[in-house]
Amino acid sequence: RGAAGIDQAIEELRRVTRPGSNLFMISDFQGLGNEGLKHLYLLSKHNDISAVRIYDPLEEHLPPGGAYSITNGEQRFMMHTGDRALRKRYQQRFAQQGDTLANLLEPMGIPVMALATTESPLRYFRKMLGGNK
Repeated sequence: RGAAGIDQAIEELRRVTRPGSNLFMISDFQGLGNEGLKHLYLLSKHNDISAVRIYDPLEEHLPPGGAYSITNGEQRFMMHTGDRALRKRYQQRFAQQGDTLANLLEPMGIPVMALATTESPLRYFRKMLGGNK
């Protein structure tokens, strides 16, 4: 749906959600813009919202030091992951993205939780909601 995809989805969510709903937004939140934030703010006035930021562990940490061939199906390039400064900047960028999302949503009363694609969603939600392992 392009860059405006998440903003449009949140606008549609606002249109169909009844006041008093308990919403779990599960997304990577990439492309969240001012329109989406506006609709989230309006949704948060009458609903209980939790944001679950989904991420792949490769977004958080580069693979072990080495040379990796990367392709998007059309172009190919080599990525060298052994540089400590590069690894640190990469991790800091990931952490900053999470902090930025939390700084935008938490003042609206929307807690932000992170869930790796390697984690069990069922176990995660049971733990979060106070159920058994």
